[in-house]
Amino acid sequence: MNTVKLSRYAHLVTSRDKRKVLVFGGRHGGLGEIDQEVARKIASGEYDGIEDSVRNELVRAGILVEDSVDEVGQLMLRCLQAVMQTDALGLTLVPTSACNFD
Repeated sequence: MNTVKLSRYAHLVTSRDKRKVLVFGGRHGGLGEIDQEVARKIASGEYDGIEDSVRNELVRAGILVEDSVDEVGQLMLRCLQAVMQTDALGLTLVPTSACNFD
């Protein structure tokens, strides 16, 4: 497997009982639970020490990403594509305090 890094949009939170760590990939919405040892390896950047099946799931959930991925660039491109999209129209109506909607 290629080298990976922690996504800049990943969040790790220790559970109240301190036995598990919840992981959330904010970019793709992936949510999971890992044990303290895996969390320690992630925090220290020891991604090769993580079991392959766990590592693959973390990549699939967007917690870990390939080292060459430019996440900010990808999001900027997605935003620009949405702005340039011509098959939909977003419209916001903002009534004033003098409107007659009531």
